[in-house]
Amino acid sequence: MLRLFGQYFLRGLLYTVPVVIVIYVVVQIFLLIGNTLHRIGFTIHPLVDPFIGIALLILLIIVFGILGSSILFRPFFRVAEDIIEKTPFVSLIYTSIKDILKAFVGENKRFNKPVLVSMNADASIEKIGFITQTDMEKLGIASGKVAVYLPHSYNFSGNLFIVKADRVKPLDMSSSEAMKFIVSGGIIETPVK
Repeated sequence: MLRLFGQYFLRGLLYTVPVVIVIYVVVQIFLLIGNTLHRIGFTIHPLVDPFIGIALLILLIIVFGILGSSILFRPFFRVAEDIIEKTPFVSLIYTSIKDILKAFVGENKRFNKPVLVSMNADASIEKIGFITQTDMEKLGIASGKVAVYLPHSYNFSGNLFIVKADRVKPLDMSSSEAMKFIVSGGIIETPVK
């Protein structure tokens, strides 16, 4: 019983730690910007100052994106990334967050093929998801199957299913519309085609 709780604890860490770290880093940067502005005497109004901090945080993230894409700074980011990737436990968290972010916003987006998946033989239950892999033979899985990620509503988690390709129908909607629809639990208005 104790071993089972230990496994659940570790699994819970894998789900919560990456999210908590991202939130913590964003909040700390936001607080740093706010404190720096306050120390140098740049205050407009208590209700306006947080929005200035948010705008500066967004600008800072954009600057890091530009620097990370430039030829001059790319080697520095690679060295820092190599150090992080060689650090035990930190590497697991960092690569997980990086892979998830790349899947949503990277150059090689993985959640770009929204589909409707029949969950039973008579198609009476269907779920919306995203095809993430079409060639499953590399994993030793029979041909004719695809990997479909099915996100959970009101959450940043989901499940990966391997299903027969004939049970998957492409949807005529953008991946962002499909994700909003899933995450909202289907309560948002879908655009009329």
